[in-house]
Amino acid sequence: MSARMKICVLTLCSVLFSLLLAVGVDRAVGQYRYRGNGQKGLLFVPNAQTLLRTPEFQSVAFVNQLGFRDRDFAVPRNGDARVLAIGDSFTFGWGLNIEDTWVKQLEGRLRRSGHRVEIANLGRGGTYPKLYADVAERAIPMLKPDLVLIPILQGDDLAQGRADIPAIKAELHAGVMPPVVAKGVREMFPNLMALLRPAVVGSEAVMQANEWAKRAAGQVAKLDATRKAKWDSFDPVLQKMYLDGNLNPGLLEVAMGEPEHLMMTMKPESELGTALIAEMGRQVARIRRVAEENGSRVLVLSIPSRTYVNRFGWEQTKRMGFAVTAEMLTSTAPDDAIRMASEKAGVPFFAVTADFRREGSGRRLYFEFDGHLDREGSLLLAELLEPTVQRALGK
Repeated sequence: MSARMKICVLTLCSVLFSLLLAVGVDRAVGQYRYRGNGQKGLLFVPNAQTLLRTPEFQSVAFVNQLGFRDRDFAVPRNGDARVLAIGDSFTFGWGLNIEDTWVKQLEGRLRRSGHRVEIANLGRGGTYPKLYADVAERAIPMLKPDLVLIPILQGDDLAQGRADIPAIKAELHAGVMPPVVAKGVREMFPNLMALLRPAVVGSEAVMQANEWAKRAAGQVAKLDATRKAKWDSFDPVLQKMYLDGNLNPGLLEVAMGEPEHLMMTMKPESELGTALIAEMGRQVARIRRVAEENGSRVLVLSIPSRTYVNRFGWEQTKRMGFAVTAEMLTSTAPDDAIRMASEKAGVPFFAVTADFRREGSGRRLYFEFDGHLDREGSLLLAELLEPTVQRALGK
């Protein structure tokens, strides 16, 4: 064997050894992170807790032993009907204590009506239909629910599907780590990658104010001339909230980088709308398949976003830098997109937008700046969902 060949072999062996060592370290980190829990957790590190605080609210989020935000649930059924609500931060109840979320208010209303039912809150901030399906494929076989609720947030959940459409994905990831490589790294080193993220409940959501402030300041410092002019035109109150770490900088990222984000749902028959609806339909179908395999039924819910509900919410969305049109306050398009995706997946669909528009004409229903449902909005949603969930459970 030539000297050059020996060097190549030694280099290859060194690389393989280093890779195996790194994988071993990752697994050791995993054992340490979850030691005593016996599992990784369905959504979060089991038994974690965190304080959620901005000038608009203060609440505490506790994670149970199974790794989702709720009281402890026994994996074996106790005889009650069981429902899973799999969604994003609107299901998680961002800014609310657990008892004030629409999930727990719905559970309480059903119980007070004499129904033996438990509803598990499998909400997590920053997620969307593809990630709902990932959660469903882990949670449904474990928890064996009678019914799975898929609360889909108007506008936002549809737009986020762009990241999973191959023709669009390449454009979105241009100039960054290729998505296939990134996915491979995450799968090979899940525990080490997790250490690089905030060790708190949620994806973007639960960062301390100083971290939000640092991130917002970094975003503003990197703005090009056009976007800097847009930032300079922002209401000074908003600028201060971002820079003080009192408003999620993720909103600023989207408003600056993709102001048409919430407009995509307004043209469900367009080429982009059709592609996004098809992608959402594929993810809902994934949930339906795993549910059917485990004897569960599925119901898709359209969760009203304030942009499409009342004038105040619409104006706040515009104030924060997003593109809006007057049609948003009267159109059925935000529901139509979710309905069409549900139909493609063969799953029943239910919407409450008309009720929210009627009830919300003189009520806020959402946090003024943050935009999530407040306690009153969550209560209204629970009231409107109760009869439909009763029927879905056969009550």
